[in-house]
Amino acid sequence: MTTIDIELAKICSRIYPGPTNQRLLTIAGEKLAEQHYVHGLGNRGFSRIFHNDNAVVVAFRGTRDPIDWSVTNFQFWPAPYVCPDPAGVEISVHGGFQRTLYYLDRTSGLPSIDRLCQILLEIEIGERDLWITGHSLGGAIATLFAAKLRDRHPEIVSKSLRGVVLFGSPAVGGNAFSKYYGSLHELTKRYIHNSDIVPFSPPIGFRHVGAGHWYRKGVWRADPGWLLRIGLALRLPLLWRKDHSMVSYIEALQTRA
Repeated sequence: MTTIDIELAKICSRIYPGPTNQRLLTIAGEKLAEQHYVHGLGNRGFSRIFHNDNAVVVAFRGTRDPIDWSVTNFQFWPAPYVCPDPAGVEISVHGGFQRTLYYLDRTSGLPSIDRLCQILLEIEIGERDLWITGHSLGGAIATLFAAKLRDRHPEIVSKSLRGVVLFGSPAVGGNAFSKYYGSLHELTKRYIHNSDIVPFSPPIGFRHVGAGHWYRKGVWRADPGWLLRIGLALRLPLLWRKDHSMVSYIEALQTRA
């Protein structure tokens, strides 16, 4: 983990409430100067784009309201991956996670995915570094957004994307999606804290992306995989709710800062 990973974790923590002062947050040690708010179902803010002169951060909020469970998390049946050019693409992903990216943004009236891409074009990333991040449900949406941004604007991904950093994220697709994720695996890091139950979901037919890092008994180690990890995790104190909180993730990341 890096200092930037800790900064991204703090950003993920701060976007759960309402509007926050972006100048209290940093990326690469520099204060974030501006933010853009993107709304989802029921006018709930679920994503923000922060930026300064050198970097852009797209951050997705995790589960906050009870409605998140009924309209997103529990809608885990596979759905066709939505791609601008679907020819030859036969990929299934978590239907609820993908649907979130297509709710209408309150401000623009556009599907959220369209508004997110529009903002990135409007602020003209140029030579700035791009980071995509999210916690819990937000980590799943961040994963899908990274793939969809590559579908729509491969020039942004190839030129600017420096990392997709996920905290306590569930998986979003199966083998076909993992293969389609391609070179994004090399840019993706997943952090898993102790007995956090969310990265074990959905339990059947889904695969994680990128490189996993698991915090267990005060030490960060490579994720040994779902089956071995659940056996080892059960030997830990089963504090799933506490282990899933961003406060716990930030504390654990700071042990290696």
